[in-house]
Amino acid sequence: MTNSFEFLPADRRKIRMPKVSLLLFLTTAIVFVISTVSLHKYSSNLEKAYQDASTRVENEAISFIKRALQLMPDPSSVDDIAVKTTRHNLEMGELTSVWTKLFNTLDAVLPEDSAIQLIENPQTGKMMFSAADRHFRIRVALSGTEAANDIYARLAALQAIESLSFTPRSEMKNTVTKGLSVDLEFRFNEAYATTP
Repeated sequence: MTNSFEFLPADRRKIRMPKVSLLLFLTTAIVFVISTVSLHKYSSNLEKAYQDASTRVENEAISFIKRALQLMPDPSSVDDIAVKTTRHNLEMGELTSVWTKLFNTLDAVLPEDSAIQLIENPQTGKMMFSAADRHFRIRVALSGTEAANDIYARLAALQAIESLSFTPRSEMKNTVTKGLSVDLEFRFNEAYATTP
């Protein structure tokens, strides 16, 4: 059996690709190779930039840590400062703790509407005290006789308050309120004072 292809002349029986197809193939291949090379170069550049940035950040972190360590004080000097501070606080506490304890004791007893008007040394009559003084005269303004009696009872019940004497001074009057001024004289024994 024959087909029409056999009857074609020999030069027409060759299967030819057009030159345009060959040119398209070559162009596509060149574009593919160029794209592959440029993508490889671009990814290599990105990887190098990432490594450079990572190295820079790591170096900066190490530099920061080194600078921070240089700024840290010597541990022995910190310990020395702590010892000196503790000693200083203890020495100051020897002189001031009696006042802190005294005012904490009075604060727990005095009503909110009272006011301390005067604190003096009963032996000298002046507002000057030595570190060893434990005798105090305190003038307090109170709302009235009932408050004064209440304060006296509260102070007398405290072990830290010794030899308590109570002297009403004068009634205070102004247009709005009435009050009473009293002198409280006592020896303060801080060994029995409770700290809040």
